[in-house]
Amino acid sequence: MVWINSWYDPAKEREASESLIAQGADIINQHTDSLTPVQAAQYKGVYAFGYDTNMTRFGPDAHLTGSMVHWGGFYANTAKALLDKQ
Repeated sequence: MVWINSWYDPAKEREASESLIAQGADIINQHTDSLTPVQAAQYKGVYAFGYDTNMTRFGPDAHLTGSMVHWGGFYANTAKALLDKQ
Protein backbone atom coordinates (compact mmCIF):
# COMPACT_ATOMS: atom_id res chain seq x y z
CA MET A 1 0.00 0.00 0.00
CA VAL A 2 1.19 3.49 -0.85
CA TRP A 3 -0.37 6.71 0.44
CA ILE A 4 0.11 9.80 -1.72
CA ASN A 5 -1.91 12.04 0.64
CA SER A 6 -3.84 13.67 -2.19
CA TRP A 7 -7.03 13.08 -4.14
CA TYR A 8 -5.39 14.26 -7.35
CA ASP A 9 -1.68 14.16 -8.09
CA PRO A 10 -1.02 12.29 -11.33
CA ALA A 11 2.77 12.36 -10.93
CA LYS A 12 2.63 10.81 -7.44
CA GLU A 13 -0.05 8.35 -8.58
CA ARG A 14 2.15 7.16 -11.45
CA GLU A 15 5.19 6.88 -9.18
CA ALA A 16 3.22 4.94 -6.58
CA SER A 17 1.70 2.61 -9.18
CA GLU A 18 5.03 1.90 -10.86
CA SER A 19 6.67 1.32 -7.47
CA LEU A 20 4.03 -1.23 -6.48
CA ILE A 21 4.30 -2.98 -9.84
CA ALA A 22 8.10 -3.11 -9.50
CA GLN A 23 7.59 -4.81 -6.12
CA GLY A 24 5.44 -7.50 -7.75
CA ALA A 25 1.89 -6.13 -7.57
CA ASP A 26 -0.22 -7.55 -10.36
CA ILE A 27 -3.35 -5.48 -9.61
CA ILE A 28 -3.46 -1.74 -8.92
CA ASN A 29 -6.36 -0.28 -6.96
CA GLN A 30 -6.87 3.42 -6.48
CA HIS A 31 -8.94 5.88 -4.49
CA THR A 32 -7.82 9.00 -6.32
CA ASP A 33 -9.36 11.15 -9.04
CA SER A 34 -7.08 10.64 -12.02
CA LEU A 35 -6.74 7.98 -14.66
CA THR A 36 -2.97 7.67 -14.14
CA PRO A 37 -2.95 4.41 -12.12
CA VAL A 38 -5.02 2.66 -14.81
CA GLN A 39 -2.73 4.01 -17.51
CA ALA A 40 0.34 2.84 -15.57
CA ALA A 41 -1.19 -0.62 -15.21
CA GLN A 42 -1.96 -0.72 -18.94
CA TYR A 43 1.61 0.30 -19.81
CA LYS A 44 3.17 -2.21 -17.40
CA GLY A 45 0.87 -5.12 -18.34
CA VAL A 46 -0.97 -5.58 -15.04
CA TYR A 47 -4.61 -5.15 -14.01
CA ALA A 48 -6.30 -2.19 -12.35
CA PHE A 49 -9.48 -1.15 -10.58
CA GLY A 50 -10.70 2.35 -11.36
CA TYR A 51 -12.58 4.72 -9.09
CA ASP A 52 -15.90 6.54 -9.55
CA THR A 53 -15.99 6.19 -13.32
CA ASN A 54 -15.50 3.68 -16.12
CA MET A 55 -11.80 3.94 -17.00
CA THR A 56 -11.74 1.17 -19.58
CA ARG A 57 -10.83 3.50 -22.45
CA PHE A 58 -7.64 4.52 -20.58
CA GLY A 59 -6.55 0.92 -19.94
CA PRO A 60 -8.55 -1.40 -22.19
CA ASP A 61 -6.43 -4.45 -21.35
CA ALA A 62 -5.83 -3.50 -17.71
CA HIS A 63 -9.09 -2.11 -16.34
CA LEU A 64 -11.15 -4.80 -14.60
CA THR A 65 -13.89 -2.74 -12.91
CA GLY A 66 -14.44 0.21 -10.62
CA SER A 67 -16.91 1.34 -8.02
CA MET A 68 -19.41 3.94 -9.16
CA VAL A 69 -21.69 5.53 -6.60
CA HIS A 70 -24.94 7.11 -7.77
CA TRP A 71 -26.20 9.32 -4.95
CA GLY A 72 -29.09 10.95 -6.84
CA GLY A 73 -31.85 8.66 -5.57
CA PHE A 74 -30.55 8.75 -2.01
CA TYR A 75 -30.33 12.54 -1.97
CA ALA A 76 -33.78 12.96 -3.55
CA ASN A 77 -35.41 10.52 -1.11
CA THR A 78 -33.66 12.08 1.90
CA ALA A 79 -34.65 15.62 0.87
CA LYS A 80 -38.24 14.50 0.28
CA ALA A 81 -38.39 12.79 3.69
CA LEU A 82 -37.10 15.94 5.37
CA LEU A 83 -39.56 18.16 3.52
CA ASP A 84 -42.45 15.81 4.30
CA LYS A 85 -41.75 16.22 8.03
CA GLN A 86 -42.17 20.02 7.88
